[in-house]
Amino acid sequence: MTRAAAARSLLLVALALAACGGGSTKGASDAGGGRDATSDAAGDGGASDASHDSSLEAGVDASLEAGGDSGADSGVDTGLDSGTDSGAGTETGVDACACTAASPSTASCVANGCLVLLAEGPSANDFLGLAVDTSDVYWTERNATGVLDAVPLGGGSPSTIAPSLSFPTNVAVHGANAFLAAGPAGGTAGVVLQLPLAGGAATTLASGLVTADGVAVDAANVYFTDYTAGSVMKVAIGGASAPTTLASGQSFPHAVATDGTNVYWVDVGSGTAADGSVMQIAVGGAASPTPLATGQTHPNAIATDGTSVYWVDEGSTTSNGAVMKVAVGGTTPAPLAAGQDNPVAVATDGTNVYWTTFEAGVSGHLYEVPVGGGTPVTLASSASHGYGQVAVDGASVYWIDDIGAVRRLTPK
Repeated sequence: MTRAAAARSLLLVALALAACGGGSTKGASDAGGGRDATSDAAGDGGASDASHDSSLEAGVDASLEAGGDSGADSGVDTGLDSGTDSGAGTETGVDACACTAASPSTASCVANGCLVLLAEGPSANDFLGLAVDTSDVYWTERNATGVLDAVPLGGGSPSTIAPSLSFPTNVAVHGANAFLAAGPAGGTAGVVLQLPLAGGAATTLASGLVTADGVAVDAANVYFTDYTAGSVMKVAIGGASAPTTLASGQSFPHAVATDGTNVYWVDVGSGTAADGSVMQIAVGGAASPTPLATGQTHPNAIATDGTSVYWVDEGSTTSNGAVMKVAVGGTTPAPLAAGQDNPVAVATDGTNVYWTTFEAGVSGHLYEVPVGGGTPVTLASSASHGYGQVAVDGASVYWIDDIGAVRRLTPK
């Protein structure tokens, strides 16, 4: 190869890297999404050279070497020539990188797309609820002086929508408002709040709850659970009328979902025996709820696409959890994924089901599987951070982890 040809090759590589958000490929410690270079630099334990590609450091390009001109070999990545980046172990060539020049500085190319760190909190284990709309991602920080925060989908500076909330838990968003449950467990200080996304005074939709927990919303109502009192309730958006009880005497109702026709929730039960259940009731109420599944061991999250209901069951032992599915109205429940280690949260876009795990209290995975079943695919993982709540929109999947970080993967 002539030096002129080698120079042209180097220029083409440089242009390709620039088109991919600077061409920074992340080290194998990312494992598809566990950490990125930004959080590593902030001190989360990642290698300081995670943004350097080992093949670039070696300074040898095998394809240029084949041309016989060693003078053109310096600083060219073999991964760009072969389609496999040996330094990162995740990127499959420039064309596979979903990051662009418009991606945030916290973006990194991984095997399944563009991974972005959207926000990172000041303390671990505080981020809990998660929701997404057409413009922003929202999450709660659960403590005695908790907040509801937001960040644009494309990245940017997080903002606080509501400060000084007492132990906020889960959050749902509809239109111009967020709806969240808050209050310490025990007593009767639990509330359900309506908060304008543009800022302003909160409206208390329900109060006097023992343990305000799950929240879901449709165009007319907010649905919520009181975990300790065993109640599933609804209240009109805006709070024009008092809350009404849809179901009482439930065995620790936790997560809740709605498709605007029915309300679905999980009864955790004892959390150790196979006495949990998945329940359904019409949004207008009924004489009693319909059990969709029984004999569950600590069902922990729920989602619906209006055709089926999906939930995660933690199981009784390590790697005994499952991601489950049942038709709306009830049929025989079926597992979409078995042998899961502590599945935590679930979401669906009607095409795929997404879930997270928090394994052995120290590591986490984000998975997807088609709603009709198939082989689960690992979208992201971390050897040192457990994963929590997950949300999805038309383009991306979002999740939080136990270091208090909100992450996005595009495409999902």
